[in-house]
Amino acid sequence: LEHHLTQEELAPELEISRSTLGMYETGKREPDFETLEIIADFFNVDMNYLIGFSDDPQDWEKIGNEEGIFPPKGYEGD
Repeated sequence: LEHHLTQEELAPELEISRSTLGMYETGKREPDFETLEIIADFFNVDMNYLIGFSDDPQDWEKIGNEEGIFPPKGYEGD
């Protein structure tokens, strides 16, 4: 809704059927890990946000710190 996309418009972008997308939205089906990655990449959000582990779609560092997950020393990525 936030991106003003219909299921018919979004489904091809995610390379899934409209009916599959509808089942994801209603909770009748859950996406696999690869599909979660595609959805997260498309909307530029963290996967933890998609599955309800975070209320902040962009706070990857906070999520990692809360879970005790830290990047290796010398890591300079996002």
